[in-house]
Amino acid sequence: AYGTIAWAGHPDPVKTSSLQAAESTAGMPFALPAALPGGVQGPPSFLAVKASSVTVTFDAKAGPSLAGSTLTVTVGPGVLAVYREVSVTTGALGRIPALAVGALRRPTATSAGATAAQLEAFLLGRPGFPQVLAQEIRLLGNLKNVLPVPVPSGMTQRSTSVAGSPAVSLSAAGGSANAVVWEHDDVVRTVGGPLDAQDVMDVARQLG
Repeated sequence: AYGTIAWAGHPDPVKTSSLQAAESTAGMPFALPAALPGGVQGPPSFLAVKASSVTVTFDAKAGPSLAGSTLTVTVGPGVLAVYREVSVTTGALGRIPALAVGALRRPTATSAGATAAQLEAFLLGRPGFPQVLAQEIRLLGNLKNVLPVPVPSGMTQRSTSVAGSPAVSLSAAGGSANAVVWEHDDVVRTVGGPLDAQDVMDVARQLG
């Protein structure tokens, strides 16, 4: 151990019964698409999460340049809406998810003492930290300014845009599932599901 970890807030998602309840729980507005792709049925179900933060306070084991420094990472709030297919059912599990629409306030990293870049470099160099993610973060730059978009195994990515904002489009082999992730006004937005890439982009462009 190189210090102590303290959590503030509860990052566990909460199921809600309506858009209004999801917005109230998360404490942020959330937009839904006005038009849905063929075969997708509303209303959706909702998950909401409040903002939470974790603060790492480094002690002498981290070295004299970091001792006493803190790094605080804040995530959330966020809302996820899940739509179901009209006709396909899976018995007790209910209908198969056909479209997910999410919004999450952009994660932030702040530091006291050493710089955020120094603290991030220290954490990335610890044994056990996923090396693939560490390499991506180093290539992307400072976590304070750049939001890494992890690419799930078996999916390809390409750069695109949504309503003028830079975006990343993800596609499974054969196009069986697609997603797009973009950021607007410090909110990271995601649309995805087992849909055609054009259907996913059509939904994303409704949300801006």
